[in-house]
Amino acid sequence: MPKKPLISLENITVRLRDRPYLHNTSWQIHSEENWAVLGPNGSGKTTFARCLLGEVPIVKGKIKYHFCQDICQSWTTAANAMGYVAPELQREIMEREDRKDFFRELSGKRHVFTSAKELILNQTAGPVDENHRNRRLGEVSEKIGVEALLERDVMSLSTGEMKSVLIARALFKKPQLLILDEPFEGLDELSRKSLADTINTLSQTDVQLILITHRFEEIVPNVSHVLLLKEGQIY
Repeated sequence: MPKKPLISLENITVRLRDRPYLHNTSWQIHSEENWAVLGPNGSGKTTFARCLLGEVPIVKGKIKYHFCQDICQSWTTAANAMGYVAPELQREIMEREDRKDFFRELSGKRHVFTSAKELILNQTAGPVDENHRNRRLGEVSEKIGVEALLERDVMSLSTGEMKSVLIARALFKKPQLLILDEPFEGLDELSRKSLADTINTLSQTDVQLILITHRFEEIVPNVSHVLLLKEGQIY
């Protein structure tokens, strides 16, 4: 069976602040492909990821989301069909929890905390089917191996544990594509190996991966394609 395109970039150029990136870039990811985006710091890797998510302005060309072209009416719809985990997201969550803890202290609610379970679940609006939600939570928790972390305070989690919880959080919505931006940042050697095994196993499931890194040795075995960026361009 021939591979089907998932996302296509067609001669795009994007703007980040006042600087153009990815000038006249064309690229495509197909079904059953897992990509690594490799390059030194400042090469445009995160800009590439944010481009796929519709978070940076495209000044030329277009992006096609083949996986939802019949139902995607906006950037937001397409972005919701993708999962994204990045160091910036982890920092934002921890800063938010710091603020919550400050106000809990002032109001005498020191015993209240945000659990890993709440962090994974509290991202959907509108009516919720509790049975479906709990079943899905069990599936992703087992897949990523975070069952023992669910009732823990997110502020008590190690960097590696928090990354795993955020991956489970991204998977909860059943994304077509999961983008992991520098997932090994800040981890010791043992945690790196554990997370690499998780990511490699995940790449054999029904979700496709884009792994962003600046270290060649962090590319997991089941990555099928590598894109090298240098100075904001495909190299």
